[in-house]
Amino acid sequence: MVEPKGEYTFGQVGIGQAKRSVMAVSHADLRAYWTQTWGQKYFAVNKDLVHRGVKIIRIFLADRVQLLDAVDIMRQQQEAGIQVLVAVTDEVPKELREDYLVQDDEVLVRVELTREGLERIELISVKPTDVRNALSRFQQLCSLSITLDEFTVQTTCSIA
Repeated sequence: MVEPKGEYTFGQVGIGQAKRSVMAVSHADLRAYWTQTWGQKYFAVNKDLVHRGVKIIRIFLADRVQLLDAVDIMRQQQEAGIQVLVAVTDEVPKELREDYLVQDDEVLVRVELTREGLERIELISVKPTDVRNALSRFQQLCSLSITLDEFTVQTTCSIA
């Protein structure tokens, strides 16, 4: 258990060591996280990983308004080679609404959020049962997610 963005955070250094895969759910306040310096540096490490051949799947999980506000962020990640999926919070069971990543099927990094969607504490685990459970939840969330292109078309059609 460590402080997010603190001295012992998994963050940029930890994820930079990925060799095969990163499966992540971004459920923190999307604009607040990805547009600040920390989020931009983290994204730069993600781009380097993709160039090294690491497969990254990121599910952006938020309410529809916040997702619409973050389409540019999601598009930027998709263009960098990250597989981007979208899940609307109220269409997902509560037990799947969390912010975490699983790296190389070996490390789980889960972030507990404040009510406002900001990072409160980071929990890091290499326990096989924790990792397996997170992978199972990730697969469940994948099945409830749509691609970014489907989300933008769906949203455009509902606005029109």
